[in-house]
Amino acid sequence: MIRDGEAEGTRLCESFGKQFPTAPAKIVRYNDRSLTFYRWRQSSARRWGNPSTTAISLTGQAGRALLARVPISARGHWLNYERRRIYLNMRLSTASYELYRLQDWLDGLDAIKAIERDGLSVDAPDNQNERG
Repeated sequence: MIRDGEAEGTRLCESFGKQFPTAPAKIVRYNDRSLTFYRWRQSSARRWGNPSTTAISLTGQAGRALLARVPISARGHWLNYERRRIYLNMRLSTASYELYRLQDWLDGLDAIKAIERDGLSVDAPDNQNERG
């Protein structure tokens, strides 16, 4: 699921870039642990008047101001890309969260096996957090 989603995300970014090569923003992949994998990043190109690249929300205040600068004929396309980005992030974040939780539960089962095998030891590594 995650690999398929990442491939879909790559296609989404490439498709937007081909359709709007000189756009004031683009969709990019972030590799942090926020579970929001694909975001909009405003261009720092001089013609757009933004001194640095910044992440924006297309539906937020900065994103709406940016959309106002996009030709009316292109806005619907941008909103369709935003819709696809949101659905993709929902699927990827849900799958990633499930993987994190499953790993946490498997770690708990491994800890039980270690306790059963080795007994209780205060020197044993604490690989469990308190999330529950």
